[in-house]
Order: sequence, then C-alpha cells, then structure tokens
Amino acid sequence: MLYNRYKTTGSGGLDFRNTGTSLATFRLPALTPSELLVIPVSDKVAWGSELLEDGGYTYVYGAEQGHLRLARVPVGGLRGPWQFWTGVGWSPHEEHSARMLPGVGTAFSVTRVGGEYVLITMDTSPGFSPVMLAYTAGSPTGPFSAPVVLYRAPEASDRRIVYDATAHPQLSRPGKLTVSYNVNSLDHGDNIADVRIYRPRFVEVDWPPSPPWS
Repeated sequence: MLYNRYKTTGSGGLDFRNTGTSLATFRLPALTPSELLVIPVSDKVAWGSELLEDGGYTYVYGAEQGHLRLARVPVGGLRGPWQFWTGVGWSPHEEHSARMLPGVGTAFSVTRVGGEYVLITMDTSPGFSPVMLAYTAGSPTGPFSAPVVLYRAPEASDRRIVYDATAHPQLSRPGKLTVSYNVNSLDHGDNIADVRIYRPRFVEVDWPPSPPWS
C-alpha cells in the first residue's frame, strides 16, 4: 500500500504538510509489516490517493493543491520506475506530469463502472465543501467530463468538514451507486464528546446520474 508521510507545522488541526510517499508491504494473513520503502517522488503531490488496475498497469492517482495528477507502473511494479502522464503521453520525469483536473480532494476514487471510468470527489474548489461530484472518462487518463453533483452532505457546518468521497461499485445495486465520505470536526474535543461524528457515512445515489437540466 502507498502511504503519504506528514509532518506537523503548528498546533492547529490542519497544521501539517506532506513530506513524501512510501510503499508499505505487509505479510498475510496477519498483515505483519515487512518493509517500508521510500518512493523517489516529490512531496508536492500526495501520490496514492487512488490506485486503479487496468490493462496491465496500476494507475497511481495523486493530488497536488487540489489538482489531479497521474502516474503508472506495470501491475505489481509499485517499487518503480514510475511513468507520469504529461497530458499527451508518458514521461519518466515527475516534473513533466500535468495537472489534469482541478477541485479534487486529497483522497478520492477512480473506478470502472460499466464501460467508463468514474472519478468521485468532494468539491475542493471553494475549500471544504459538502458537495460530492462525479466525473467520467473513456480512459484512465481522461479527459474527464464536466462534473455532475451527486450528493450534498448534511453534516457540513462551520466546525465540521466533509472529505474523502469514495465510490463502492461492488456494494451497489442496479441503477444505484454506493458512495461513502468522512466527517471530522475542526475542534477535536467534539470527536471525543461524540464518537459518531468521525464515523464514515454511506449513501446510495442514482447511477447514471440525471443530467442537471432534467
């Protein structure tokens, strides 16, 4: 599994910064940690927001200041070397990777639903937002469609944030898509007082979604 490393920069709940990406290996069946390998990528991108196996490759999606970026390796090859999507092709140099899409969270999902690739994220273009968006594409590299609003999380408030939207096609009924998201309070004491705040939420939305003009 890919993990991002973080370092605190202050006393606030959001005072931290990314310091890089590591590959952690676990032995089955007890999930015993066996190796931790630092991946030679920059700390500007939170690589590993989503992993998608498709067509002999593992696509490694990342987020950089709210923008989508993409790398790939052959299936089973996360140790590298990685290739990075430039917008027109693949490069061995991370600095050539392209910003593909704005407004994505640090964690999101890219899954194959039917014959298309579906990206689900909370909208981060205005900052923290209760709005869950869906984008679709014909390939893992995009281009992605205009966003469609899937859901508005009712838990969002001045103190509570909503993030990490994820699709779960394997849990979905025909004509529906099961999605989840996380909720947290900017005041950690709220979570101590009410443990239910920090639990993930699961909801069903229509899939495919209705166009905004319907």
